Amino acid sequence: MLVLAGIAGDLALRSSLAGAATVAYIGLGVTALVIGRRSTTTTFLRALPAIVVLAPWLLLRTSSGPNQIAVVTMLAAAIAAVGLVNAPRIPSGFRWAVVEGARWCSHLVLQIPFLARPLRRLRVGQDAAGVLRGVALSIPVLVILGVLLASADAVFANLFDGFINASFIGHLIMAVASALFIGSFVSRAAEPRTEALAGTQPLLGSTEVLVILGALTALFGAFVTTQIVTAFGGADAILAAENLTRAEYARNGFFQLVWVAGLTLAVLVPLRSLAPFDATALRRFRILATTVVALTVAIDVVAISRLLLYIEAFDLTRARIWAFAYAVFIAVALVIFALHQLGVAAHRAWFGPAIGTAWTAMVLTLLVISPDRLIVNYNIDNASTGQGLDVRHLGELSADAVPTIVDRLDELAVPDAADLLERLCERDFRAPWYGYNASRAAARDALVERCG
Repeated sequence: MLVLAGIAGDLALRSSLAGAATVAYIGLGVTALVIGRRSTTTTFLRALPAIVVLAPWLLLRTSSGPNQIAVVTMLAAAIAAVGLVNAPRIPSGFRWAVVEGARWCSHLVLQIPFLARPLRRLRVGQDAAGVLRGVALSIPVLVILGVLLASADAVFANLFDGFINASFIGHLIMAVASALFIGSFVSRAAEPRTEALAGTQPLLGSTEVLVILGALTALFGAFVTTQIVTAFGGADAILAAENLTRAEYARNGFFQLVWVAGLTLAVLVPLRSLAPFDATALRRFRILATTVVALTVAIDVVAISRLLLYIEAFDLTRARIWAFAYAVFIAVALVIFALHQLGVAAHRAWFGPAIGTAWTAMVLTLLVISPDRLIVNYNIDNASTGQGLDVRHLGELSADAVPTIVDRLDELAVPDAADLLERLCERDFRAPWYGYNASRAAARDALVERCG
């Protein structure tokens, strides 16, 4: 049922919201939910008819507004059905919403009982079943991170040339994501009826966690190896076949690599708390987790170096500043995570505050340096070396950049300076007294003499 739902979800994502594939996906999801539920409540019975009534209209109407509202309504009904199916009464307050959200996310990403049940029926040992579950959980993680790495690096992608078809991978990702989405609802509805807000059973076993870490180590180890081989000229033939110079190769893929580092951090942080570890398993976890952190930091450093090369060639933008800041934060957060897992100051609860402090420091640094002013200074300096200047981009920056632009107008070519000044003079930086802002006031003052 879930395989069919995944296929239907892939087709729905590749077509329009209003179509047969979407209706089929919803219908298969409702059927799986009804079959897989553990108990029936009044809320469960009342929520599902709303989906049944609304879904067929996606075959009859194409207006985006009503269709989007219908989809949101059906999603809310599904959440109500499975969120309340095993609770005789609704716990009040914010706590219930947080717990239900956390439980649903855990079913979506980390613990899907319907994947494990067939394995329990096999006559294999507990460790073998744990390995199989770990492999099953590793596959979507490896596919997502592997595709990002392959899209970021032509040499790494060449390892899979002829083995994996890009179109097939795209269909596989969408099908797996669609199946996991419905499966999370089925899994939640299949839980035993309980009054408790949060279960005390671990979501995973130590074997599954170690398998996931081992898979990440293999994937990232292969990528880092390709970087070393390329640095020593071992991939020149591949670059020539892809029509890439070394400079072009070095400037590509930084956004994908930053995403890989960020997603890996999001996977690593909860793993330690999801399974019980004895002394041996904990030692293995620390070794594998530290290895994954080291490889991820290496990937993050590659991303930063590529981003700097890209900025040198194509100027500075807000997105590139944020990407750089985010990459630096990820590297710091990974180091903090590694220290925490190695037991540094284990008697204190410092991990969360340390991550929060690092994030706050990053944001505060950006506020202090003023990214828009930094963009103006860097791009004008870069233009003086013979690079072109994107006047339109500078003219769209915030009021923070205006005084710096005005101060440096005389350094620009006459046509660029005239065009940029015209763009700034057309903008209105006025605000009522209650909307006062120092940057807007400085921008108005800087433009008074220039614009007249």
